[in-house]
Amino acid sequence: MSILIFVSIALGLLVAFSFPFIEFNLRLWLKARNDYKTARGTIHLKLLQECLRNLRSRITSTNDDLNMTQKHKLQLDNDRREDLETAATRYLVDSEFRNIQGIGPVLRERILRQCFNGKLYSLRNASSVYGIGEQKAYAINRWVDYAQGRLRQILNGPFPHKDEINKRYDQQEKETAKKILDVEALLSEMQKLESNCVQSVANLKKANVSTFVKSYKGDLEASALAANHLIGCFPEWRKIPAWFKTLMENYGHA
Repeated sequence: MSILIFVSIALGLLVAFSFPFIEFNLRLWLKARNDYKTARGTIHLKLLQECLRNLRSRITSTNDDLNMTQKHKLQLDNDRREDLETAATRYLVDSEFRNIQGIGPVLRERILRQCFNGKLYSLRNASSVYGIGEQKAYAINRWVDYAQGRLRQILNGPFPHKDEINKRYDQQEKETAKKILDVEALLSEMQKLESNCVQSVANLKKANVSTFVKSYKGDLEASALAANHLIGCFPEWRKIPAWFKTLMENYGHA
């Protein structure tokens, strides 16, 4: 029984002597939490983290836009070649398909109407046209073989619609090239903003409530971090940095 009384008294004394220490540390922690919460660094950190999410989302979509535009540029090259080849093929067929012996105007028009799709190889299906026997089909295939080599010569020289096709694609490629440059410039600016933002977030994350508690207890390193956190990305009396202002204006809202 006496042991229990002794233990109770000892615990009572321990609590009595510890309470001021606990109360002091609690008050210190509450002050640190409030000071950290209201510090410019904490406010800036929340703003930057929101902006960083929005900025990275925009960078991703801009990269996608750039990739699509670059693919479009490559597609324009392919489309130009195809349109030029189609125009040259039609010119070749219109001017020289009539030279096949045994193929008159009526039969020629029937072949072109039923088989020709703008590509020379489609004329090899002429054997399915009424009036085309084995001999005429052979003559047409021989002409297609000849025309494939002739087509390369025509493509290297002038032919109807060549200039207007090139002019149309030159304009489209010029516009596409300008868009690529514009998107690349925008992407570069966003990446610079991202770099500034990431660096500032990393610096602001160096301080927390515990940092403020340590600073109040005289820790010099913690005091320096706390002082910097109170200032934030820039002191209140200075002009807002251009990168920070751009970030807030363009990426501060979802």
